[in-house]
Amino acid sequence: MKALKIVLFLWVMLLVIILAFSGCEKKPEEEDAEGEENLEVAEQQTVTEEVIDETPELPVCGDGKCDKTEIETCPEDCPSCDDNDRCTTDYFDLATLSCRNRPIRDCCGDGICGPDESCASDCPAKMITLASYPYPFVHGDELVADIIVGDGCTAKEVTAATAIATGLGITGTIAGKMESDITTIRDKFTILIGNPCTNGFIAGLIPYTSDCLEDYEEGEGRLSLFATGKSGDDYTYALVVSGYSADDVRRAADILGDYERQMAKLKGTSVKV
Repeated sequence: MKALKIVLFLWVMLLVIILAFSGCEKKPEEEDAEGEENLEVAEQQTVTEEVIDETPELPVCGDGKCDKTEIETCPEDCPSCDDNDRCTTDYFDLATLSCRNRPIRDCCGDGICGPDESCASDCPAKMITLASYPYPFVHGDELVADIIVGDGCTAKEVTAATAIATGLGITGTIAGKMESDITTIRDKFTILIGNPCTNGFIAGLIPYTSDCLEDYEEGEGRLSLFATGKSGDDYTYALVVSGYSADDVRRAADILGDYERQMAKLKGTSVKV
């Protein structure tokens, strides 16, 4: 009898253990719900990490990087571009990480007299006009001016320079020059071919803010005279042969190439053709 009780006791214990373990098992729908919950938590963590990774780095003064928000406030990173010339607009160019000093047009005191300028310190008492051409660029049978095309010139701008040289009728070879061959046009006689986009010297005389052709209209050629300084007691001049396009530049050059028959168009200090 005692042995039978022991056997029954063991069977009961075994049944209890089996029931206990079977009760710990999760139903399939419970496992699925828990899996989805864990997946949502993981996705939220991933999104949070992505947001953190995409947060822009704030500029720090002294890190050696010039940010546009630091230009006025952090001289350690953004150098001062002031050239102490009131006739230039000075700024730090973030695209090139360098200073820019853009000329201000018709600024009295810059030593250049433009067609629309009346500044006693820059302009001759009696400025010559286009009607004087080819003077003062030719003295006698000698060309005293440099004919200059820009480093970014087009083929048609080169032919424009050739047309001007041919029209002067000077014997011998007239060698045109590239912009990079000349250091300055101050105190020199020059004939500049192109526009502010293709010739840096023209950009210095006809400065722009954002668009290098903002001063021109489509289909417009132009002849303009600038006094650029002095040579002895006489003023020196730059004659700008420019236009919206290369074809417009060539059309303006053709006026000079046939100047004897085109004198009626050569008036004042600036004409559009």
